[in-house]
Amino acid sequence: MNLAPLSEWRVRFADSKTAAVAFFVVVLACQALAYPWVSSSAVAFAGVLIYSAAALCTWPFLDATFARYAAEPTVNAPANRRMPWVWCVRVGVLVSIVIGGFGN
Repeated sequence: MNLAPLSEWRVRFADSKTAAVAFFVVVLACQALAYPWVSSSAVAFAGVLIYSAAALCTWPFLDATFARYAAEPTVNAPANRRMPWVWCVRVGVLVSIVIGGFGN
């Protein structure tokens, strides 16, 4: 199985500040729209899971895994260019927890 295309896409996605902000805004908008109809704890739980899933693709801790199984050596996006993703995930998880706290 050739993971080089997947790794290349992941590096480009992790290097995009626009993608990070768009992901944060879309998930937050979905949470805001779901809040009146779904319990706040369910909205908070879903938000934490969705924001955490983005960390798996964009944070540097999985670079070693992708590099290990790639057919050729890959150059990953530097960690300092991934900081928008780190902040979006951290703030998104915090906002999700606050949403869950408001409902109880």
